[in-house]
Amino acid sequence: MVAQSAPLSDRQMQSIATTMNLSETAFISEVAPSRYRCWFYTPVRQIAYCGHATIAAFWHLWNTAQIQASEVVLETPGTPLRISWQDNAVYMQQQAPVFEDRLDAAYGVSLNEVQEALRIASVRPSGEVTPVIASTGLRFLLVPCVDETALSECWPNVEAMTELSERLDIVGFYPFALSSRDDTNVVSRMFAPAYGIPEEAATGMAAGSLACYLHAKRIHSYPSIRIEQGRHMEPSTPSEIVAVLDVSDGAISGIRVGGKGKQIGTRTVSV
Repeated sequence: MVAQSAPLSDRQMQSIATTMNLSETAFISEVAPSRYRCWFYTPVRQIAYCGHATIAAFWHLWNTAQIQASEVVLETPGTPLRISWQDNAVYMQQQAPVFEDRLDAAYGVSLNEVQEALRIASVRPSGEVTPVIASTGLRFLLVPCVDETALSECWPNVEAMTELSERLDIVGFYPFALSSRDDTNVVSRMFAPAYGIPEEAATGMAAGSLACYLHAKRIHSYPSIRIEQGRHMEPSTPSEIVAVLDVSDGAISGIRVGGKGKQIGTRTVSV
């Protein structure tokens, strides 16, 4: 996270993000009392939203008492979002979910191409659930795996995955599997080579979409869903994301995604 006292140029922010070489670098500025703006950059390009970087940035600001209010507003390219502090965790409001499940008809992308891009034999835990493009602000391809073993064996074909990402106009692939562990509902991974991200340890925007999708498919009906990501990276970097759904008459009326941060160091870069 980079807190800006004076605005940096797009070139400067991209240069810093490239130097940091993290999945995303967040640049944050207070534009009015309890009102903030964030800019997010991967090592190779700007991205409109980033859930886990938002949560980490605001967790740091609250945890170091730079924010006193229990809720602030984050200005975004779309609707302003509420960011709240509860039980030492940060929760980020997300947009209502949008799903696209006819990949073959709409984009000419077959299930076989998705499987080959992930290099896995099967992506279906049942005949009812298939890969779907989902968005609560950013578009991801949610790919259901048979089980966590199949998920762990994903070995992405970077060239094929990049080409499919461009055809589908998505940020990346988000394969997942239902968990057999009591403390986790779902285990996931995220690959976004088109954005210079080989694999990411936490993806808050994709987690929000996944929670909505599981509810829509009646796979999980809990008001909150715990999603673990990063366990199968090299090195293993597990994270936990909690998605809380507000449901009215069976329909999702709101969604918040949250978690806790941890400061692991500081770094000075020149621009």
